[in-house]
Amino acid sequence: MDDSEILKVSGLARIAIESQKLPELGKRFEKILKHFKELEDLDTSDVEPLFHFKEELKLRPDTPETPIDTKTLLKNAPDSYDNCFKITRVIGDQGNE
Repeated sequence: MDDSEILKVSGLARIAIESQKLPELGKRFEKILKHFKELEDLDTSDVEPLFHFKEELKLRPDTPETPIDTKTLLKNAPDSYDNCFKITRVIGDQGNE
């Protein structure tokens, strides 16, 4: 994995990476990708797919309940606008926010 790929991934994750750390991060990414390649090469043709990691997934009954009013929901929100949660923009060009 070269420096440009590492910088692209860090940009998508919004993580600042110091240039002197790029070689070490590249080595770590390579180890991770190698491990996934080893897993990919395993023969799993006789392994049953799992729906969930537990043998039996116990779900709560799907029963209607009284909805929580908007004022109560937004009471602990860091910011709101027009009865909606207001969040920091996470999609789009990083320089055009």
